[in-house]
Amino acid sequence: MATMSKTILSGSTGGAPVKVVATDITSSPTEIHAGSASSTAHLDIVTLYLYNSNTSVELVVLKIAGSADVLKFSLNPDETILALDGVPLSGHGSSAYKIEAASDTANKIMVYGSVVKVR
Repeated sequence: MATMSKTILSGSTGGAPVKVVATDITSSPTEIHAGSASSTAHLDIVTLYLYNSNTSVELVVLKIAGSADVLKFSLNPDETILALDGVPLSGHGSSAYKIEAASDTANKIMVYGSVVKVR
């Protein structure tokens, strides 16, 4: 029987928002969350919010599970949006799948949310 527990994002310290320091999603993205490497019985269900603390519009890019495809969000100043709502993330047997981010300007986007771990 599976067990479920709610926890913080692995990129967070004590539940604090993760600051997106990366400005390039391909070479050095900011890690928001890394799921389990197990491909059998481990699943992370992720919910993410993005907040723009800048005084100008920011483009935020999220990469999920190493995919070349990305999600792009345009956030107005002082705007908070729900970016991911219950998105499942699983491993593939050799390493953890990750959610990574980058934005136009370093340290202006904060990511917060939670993870439901199903084991």
